[in-house]
Amino acid sequence: MLGVQDFCGYYDWTFHHVRKHFGEAALKELWAAAIGTDSQLHYIENGKRAGLRGLYDTWNQTGVDEKCDWTFTLDESSNILRWDMRQCPSKGFLLKNNLHTDEDYCDHCIGWVKSALGTIGMEMVHHEHNHCGQCWGEMRVKGKPYTSLNLDYDIRKDPNWNAGFLDEFIEQEKAAPHPTEVVRQWLGDRRIVIVDEADPGESTRTNDVALMSAQTYLRTSSSRCAVLIESPPDEQTLRGVAAKLHDLEMAHQPLLLYPYLPQWVAVRFVDMGLPRPLPILPILIRAGVEAHDPLATLPSTEEWMRRIAKALER
Repeated sequence: MLGVQDFCGYYDWTFHHVRKHFGEAALKELWAAAIGTDSQLHYIENGKRAGLRGLYDTWNQTGVDEKCDWTFTLDESSNILRWDMRQCPSKGFLLKNNLHTDEDYCDHCIGWVKSALGTIGMEMVHHEHNHCGQCWGEMRVKGKPYTSLNLDYDIRKDPNWNAGFLDEFIEQEKAAPHPTEVVRQWLGDRRIVIVDEADPGESTRTNDVALMSAQTYLRTSSSRCAVLIESPPDEQTLRGVAAKLHDLEMAHQPLLLYPYLPQWVAVRFVDMGLPRPLPILPILIRAGVEAHDPLATLPSTEEWMRRIAKALER
């Protein structure tokens, strides 16, 4: 028999397998049917029986069973049921065991919750997760006014919220496109030129985009470039990049990228004055050029850059 968190590694592998071989729609159907209306049927039953309070009681019991470090808050007068997750045992299992097979493991929660709530006339109004085991969400009875809650223990007030990369859902739909699409849009029709660490030089064509490490970026004057932050990151380098960005207009700032590997996911970029870098693993996994092996030697920064260029066919 699997332990209460041991199934998480199987979840991670299964989600990737289904997404890769059967597509995004099939994966969403798996979340909705196999999880949302099968293994989590008790949420639907209790929601039908007692509305938001029935869900509140059920999730609190789940927290006890799965040893979640979270707080659920119910305010029926405001038509809101909210959770603030300080440390998710499910995502925490993957981080602890250096597992990262699927491109976005955390998405499965909203995937099954969205389906379950929909069957009982409710919806997830707002949700965010930072891929470090922290998240929050607010649910309501659909079609009725609601008031968002201002809580002292709002997870967004926790200093650790400044780590990781944020994914946001508004009215149950992801607010931003996939990282691959973000990078493609940023690149336009430009060619990627991987900059030599030993001899940075400059991009030789106007239409090129230089892809370089953060340490190399500090030694160049390139204005149109993408910067891959090394893993593990060096604090002095990060602060140097932040200082350099501070003096640049938004249009001339580089596109920041980072692997967010399990062992180095919880870097507080925001605390150092940096925007959260875009994650590269979802890009590489979706393109089939990366399969994270917890026992393998990590790629060099140059190899990461080559994989990025290959994944984007540039």
